[in-house]
Amino acid sequence: MPADDIGDTLASMMLSSGALRVLALFLEAPQTGRYVLEIAKEAGVGSSTLYPLLARLEAAGWLTSEWEDLDPKAEGRPARRLYWITDLGIVEARNEIRPLLARLRNMRPGLEAI
Repeated sequence: MPADDIGDTLASMMLSSGALRVLALFLEAPQTGRYVLEIAKEAGVGSSTLYPLLARLEAAGWLTSEWEDLDPKAEGRPARRLYWITDLGIVEARNEIRPLLARLRNMRPGLEAI
């Protein structure tokens, strides 16, 4: 499949509830970089589901990622891969969850800013 078609394919397919939870998490704070453990915990998605989902969203241009710039010895931990939602991801994620927003707003008032 040509790279240009990846976003179209992703946008046209039905996203799982886990994918929608991940996207909603990114929409809550679009400028915030998030690492895998945080995403898994906050979105309630297991790592065996999350890693392929993040790769798919990144390949579609909805997310971008990079490694933290830190000295692992000084920090006492390895660098984390951080993910951010892109402008395209914001638009597409909103389009995907728009039909659910009325119900989500009743459950989580913080989503009104989306």
